[in-house]
Amino acid sequence: DPPQQPQGRGWARQSGRWQGARSVHLVSVANSRNGASHPQVKQWDITFNNFSVPDNMDTLYWCKIFKVPPLTHKHHIIGYEPVISARSQGLVHHMLLYECVGVQLDQYLSHPGAACDSPTMPRLWEHCVTPAVAWAVSSTGEFLPDHVGIPIGEAQRSTFFMLEVHYDNPTLKQVKDSSGLRIFYTD
Repeated sequence: DPPQQPQGRGWARQSGRWQGARSVHLVSVANSRNGASHPQVKQWDITFNNFSVPDNMDTLYWCKIFKVPPLTHKHHIIGYEPVISARSQGLVHHMLLYECVGVQLDQYLSHPGAACDSPTMPRLWEHCVTPAVAWAVSSTGEFLPDHVGIPIGEAQRSTFFMLEVHYDNPTLKQVKDSSGLRIFYTD
């Protein structure tokens, strides 16, 4: 008699055994956004500015460079939440924020962005490979445990980040998008 399928979604029978996958929170789920309202917590919105999602591509990965706000000393990223434009609901599939290590990118701050990993993406952006934040559909963001933070604003840390947004556009709808991430940080 074959074993019964385990309860829940994500299970498949392979080689006579049930195997599955499950999302796991690697940071404490108990941490809430209550800390975001603390007077010492600052916000940094990393969002596109009316980016025209093309109506001739069903999927697109778009990248743009951003600079950390002016800081006089080391601060720490303590959490993030998605900022999804109402008109882009259902198109934004996931977003990744990468730290750009060892490179000055001031000349690209006014650049409109480029298709990620394409010939049109400036080569210097290839230095943006250290993941800092990852968001996917249905997530409301994350806050790190009280004793944890991602350092920003110190001399040896990067001051530039690259936002990558994956658009899933099967209906080929043209949209002006201003989605991105809201970063919460403190000193």
